[in-house]
This record gives sequence, C-alpha cells and structure tokens, in this order.
Amino acid sequence: ACSQFSSAIEEFQTSIDGYVQELTQTVADLYNSRTMKLDEYEQILKHDYVTNDKMRARMQSNLEESATAAHNMFAELMKRVMQPGSSQQQLAAGLLTQATTLGESP
Repeated sequence: ACSQFSSAIEEFQTSIDGYVQELTQTVADLYNSRTMKLDEYEQILKHDYVTNDKMRARMQSNLEESATAAHNMFAELMKRVMQPGSSQQQLAAGLLTQATTLGESP
C-alpha cells in the first residue's frame, strides 16, 4: 500500500511538473509576443515622429518663405504706388487709410 501511495504521489508530482512547465512556457511565449509587438510599435512610432518632424520643418520653412515673398511683394507694390508725383499716390494713401480703419475694432 505504501509503494502504491508513493507511486501515485510521484505520478501526481510528474503531472504537476509538466503542467507547471507548460504554463510557464505559455506565459513566456505571451510575454515575448507582447514584447515583440511593443518593440515593433515603438519603432513605428519613432519612424513616424521623425517623418512628421521633417515634414513640419519643411512646412515651416515653406511658410516663412511664402511670408517673406508676400511681404516683399507688398513692399514693392507700396513703393510703386507711393512714388512722388504719381496720380495713384492719393488713391493709395486713401486705400491704406481705409485698410487701416477696417482693421481696427469699433
């Protein structure tokens, strides 16, 4: 009876060891799978951040260039209109005053 009980305990112990090993392997596989996915997501996010930063810098540069070009065009236009002896000088001064007045809040 004692040897049968000892044999049953050994079988039970072996069964539990196998179950624990399977469970440990499953947990390890899940952990590794999640870690790999997180690493992949991190790489994607880093790539997207770098790409967006480059695009933002390029858009900022284009915006500054456009603002400079618009400012230069406006300055050139005002220079032409405000030339001494120009019949358009009075008209330009009136338009400038009107534009300034429209820009103010009542």
